[in-house]
Amino acid sequence: MFGTKKKWLELQEAVRQDDAAKVTDIVQHLRIRDKEGYHLACNTAVEHGASRALEALLDTGSFNFHPTNCDIEKQYVRELIKAASASSAALPLLTVLEEQNAAADSRHKLERTEFLNQDTPAEFIQTCLEKYPSLFENCVKNIGMDSTEKLKFILTFTSRSTNPQPVLDTALVRASETGDIEKAKLLLERQASPDYACGQSLLRAAIGGHKDIVTLLLPLMRLDLYGGDIATKLEQNKAANPAIIASIKAATRRATTAPKQETEDGYTRVDDDTLSGVQALADGSTLTTLFNFCSQQQQLILKTPENTTTLVVVSFDEIKKEVVEDMRKKLETLNRKAAPARIHL
Repeated sequence: MFGTKKKWLELQEAVRQDDAAKVTDIVQHLRIRDKEGYHLACNTAVEHGASRALEALLDTGSFNFHPTNCDIEKQYVRELIKAASASSAALPLLTVLEEQNAAADSRHKLERTEFLNQDTPAEFIQTCLEKYPSLFENCVKNIGMDSTEKLKFILTFTSRSTNPQPVLDTALVRASETGDIEKAKLLLERQASPDYACGQSLLRAAIGGHKDIVTLLLPLMRLDLYGGDIATKLEQNKAANPAIIASIKAATRRATTAPKQETEDGYTRVDDDTLSGVQALADGSTLTTLFNFCSQQQQLILKTPENTTTLVVVSFDEIKKEVVEDMRKKLETLNRKAAPARIHL
């Protein structure tokens, strides 16, 4: 390997010490023909977090993406990326690998998305999104949807993306389908539209029986346009939850006919578990306050005249107990007027 055994041992030691100058000197005096030995040296650099040594190896030897071994080399680089992602020195190692890949021949370089997976540390995700905003979609779909914390972090780069809306909208559908309310809230806060594709988020949540997601989405949607279609599709699905169908139908009726409702000090009953109050603001915006006794949360929904929606969710634990108790009593009163109901406390 790499000529004499002595030189090989010297190279390994130089790599372990992260001595880039010595690595360069040794490699330049060796014939880089033994790819296995070269790979082992790179592996050693990653294992020891020696990013300067790894850069020197790649600069002086590089990966020879010849047509005869291109696929083999690419697979090796993938394995190197995976190992680097798990290293305590992931950021400098991945940065070196990404920069080397970016400088490679366009016919043979890896796609940038191959550097991004569920194990990729947040610091490197940030580096990639700052350099390549077009990776926003990949990060949301392939990383964020598997980790609430990483999704929250990735969404801070929403404004850098040239066209984030379709990404947010489709991600909301996926979160709704899987019943992940925390991800759904994060996406709604970033202006994901529950009206996307005629309410696909609501339909998928309802099919999955995710009542908390349904309750979250209903007040945010244009049910007057397609609420009836969603209810019809659900009725055709024998596995759909009848209670959820009923709540969608009721919300759709309110949206389309705006009937007079029983109120309790300005509040209306959304369903057995939810109390709603709407306040008109001076600038033409509306502020809707929902007390959801099923999820134990208060939702504040601000809609502007331009139809921009902002959602804030507050746990009951952060609200004065007397306020929550007062809302509970109001809901009980309205439930008794509507029909016998069960309150989840």
